Amino acid sequence: MTIDQVHEIVRGANPVPDLDVLEPIEMPFLADRASGGEVSTDQIDVGMPEPETPRLRRGLLLGAATAGLVVIVGLALAFFSGDSTEVPGGDSRVLQLTFDGEQCSFEGPSKLSAGDVEFVFHNESSQATFAWFGGLDEGKTTQDIIDYNVDGGSGAPSWTVGVWSEIRVEPNESSVPRMLTVVPGLHNFTCGTWTPYQGYNGGELTVTP
Repeated sequence: MTIDQVHEIVRGANPVPDLDVLEPIEMPFLADRASGGEVSTDQIDVGMPEPETPRLRRGLLLGAATAGLVVIVGLALAFFSGDSTEVPGGDSRVLQLTFDGEQCSFEGPSKLSAGDVEFVFHNESSQATFAWFGGLDEGKTTQDIIDYNVDGGSGAPSWTVGVWSEIRVEPNESSVPRMLTVVPGLHNFTCGTWTPYQGYNGGELTVTP
């Protein structure tokens, strides 16, 4: 529809005979008249705001920096705390017994809770050696084991309950690591030689419920 057609419609509906007294009608959304009398179909630019690229970029940088900080803090905590299963003084489940020809020594915790443990014996002496690991009856102590060995007792005492034993381990060899189950009570370790027969106390382990 043209501007002249709009004026004709207004003239017919308006009771005022002189349209010159009317103020010009503003048609802000009507397309401008193009040269040659044709209506321009060009879309009116309503001035849409440009995307806020700087703000988006700042948000991305802030997110990346936060993620990097989280990673750094996590690595620092892992470095200082270490593996939770290997915390010093923790409930280690690995027991090692070693005989060097002169003494029998136990490496592991002095106390741990009942359950499965891993056990291995190392013979670092120059002769074949036996090893024993077992629980003591209630009322018996490590001193009873020591006295038994000094007296030349052969085999495990009747007041013990064997958990593991190796009759013969060759010089500079180790037994195959074994998974064993320990129950509450006092336990003892013994290493020994066959020729001559001699038992050596290796220490004790207290197992709690």
